[in-house]
Amino acid sequence: MFALSALRAVALGGRMPRTLLAALFAPLFALLSLIAPHAHAQSALDRANFDSLDVAIYWYGANNVNQRAVPGQFNPFFNPARPTVIYMHGWQPNTVQSLSRETFNRSELNSNGDVARPWIDRGWNVGIFYWNQYADEGEVKDAEAKIYTAAGPRQMRWRNAAGNYTAGPAQSVTAQFISVYRAAMSGYTGNQVRLVGHSLGAQLAINSATELLRLFNAGSLPANQTPLRVALLDAAFLNGARDYLGGKWPGEVARDNVSANRGTLSYEYYRTSGATSNGFIGDTNQGLIDMVTMTEIKPWYFNAFEIDKKHRMAPGWYFESMSTSVKVKCTGRPALSASLDNATLRSYANAATKFEQLDGKYTRGVSDDTFDQKGDGC
Repeated sequence: MFALSALRAVALGGRMPRTLLAALFAPLFALLSLIAPHAHAQSALDRANFDSLDVAIYWYGANNVNQRAVPGQFNPFFNPARPTVIYMHGWQPNTVQSLSRETFNRSELNSNGDVARPWIDRGWNVGIFYWNQYADEGEVKDAEAKIYTAAGPRQMRWRNAAGNYTAGPAQSVTAQFISVYRAAMSGYTGNQVRLVGHSLGAQLAINSATELLRLFNAGSLPANQTPLRVALLDAAFLNGARDYLGGKWPGEVARDNVSANRGTLSYEYYRTSGATSNGFIGDTNQGLIDMVTMTEIKPWYFNAFEIDKKHRMAPGWYFESMSTSVKVKCTGRPALSASLDNATLRSYANAATKFEQLDGKYTRGVSDDTFDQKGDGC
């Protein structure tokens, strides 16, 4: 009613105060931030990567040098005895024609231009699962459907460098990830795997971890290839029921999976903006948040209208946080971050512990960030 009255006043020739205008259109900026193309942290590649369908894990070395995982072929950036983290990007509209896709160069939004480096220096394999040609849709819900089903509104069409769409294999993105993952990790002897999903990619991470755990429980996947942790970075759960999900909302499906698996998998949730949880197009999914360890990061070095940048900085913060031990200001206990050890995360996950940033809100980087731990008595 407040917004409607304000708009009616303008329509009748009145003038709206600037503060009122900002308050009225803040939700619109939030909505546009999710719709805007994710043109950050990307690198130009050979056209061959986009003329044909390239759904694959790429292993990364320092300075964003990378190589596609090919079964049976030596890869200098993958050691089967090391711990492994795999990042899953989100919606990628209008990126394929520019021959670009996300990398670990986050210099636009974060203080570190190569946020994979802290992991590599600590002996990790670092990879990105690319499904960008499927995710290049004008409507985010069309990209979302492909995570779960090959029979969604756009089925499994993929985009090439000329901007044309071609019918893809009749397998969901989750099913294709499982196939790619199992091939890439064949012979893996390391002791832990993490899946990390940003925005729409958080749904893919949850769904993929659920399927990998199912395979483990069926005796079809070794324990060390089953993820221990699933990191959700400014997760996007879009509003509305989906026929291909049996009438459930995507956030409801994610919540059901987390509820079923949280005794085995440790989920960590990092919120950096209201872009995907504002209630207009994004399901806040409070029920999921109530079940997991969650931290509220406040990148206030971006202004109030730069919601898109606050949303897109989440992967850089997470990966950079491997370089330092982020603390609770009052007690000195470790706060939620990539560097948090698995045992402490599990204890936090059991209590669904929540954190909120106190210091470092106006500076890029992680080293000066401190947090409040909710309910710690301080």
